Amino acid sequence: YAVSFNQVKTTLKFGNKTLEEWCTHFNFVISDDIDFLELVDLNRKIDELTSVAHNNYGISNTTYNLLKRGRDKKAIKAYSAMMASVNKRPSVAEGENRIAAECSEEDDKLSVAKAFVDFWDEQIKLLVKRSKVIEQLFWSLRNHKEATE
Repeated sequence: YAVSFNQVKTTLKFGNKTLEEWCTHFNFVISDDIDFLELVDLNRKIDELTSVAHNNYGISNTTYNLLKRGRDKKAIKAYSAMMASVNKRPSVAEGENRIAAECSEEDDKLSVAKAFVDFWDEQIKLLVKRSKVIEQLFWSLRNHKEATE
């Protein structure tokens, strides 16, 4: 599992970057001694990253849905061809196995597309959490500034 995960992370590309490169692109540190101007800059960066993540999520989700429709159409054709070529109705398991064999390439593509959908969904969730941290820091700095004035 570790080898496959590492291989996916370093070889699977979305756009012009691997997942590992996207993770690096989305990584940033919130320092303990951040000031107000740094918070504003970081908030702007989170906004830009959120926009990228939402766009990429939309692309990956659309791709997944199109691939799913294509796979479903191929499965229907495979089922119809199977039913036309046999004298007696095959068992459910046999039918599923034949369709799975016929659609294996599409299933592989769907798995990759789903991985991208999940990846971008997680990036968006992480950015929302980090945005909340920035908001809390903003209010903390503001309250501290008002208390010391």
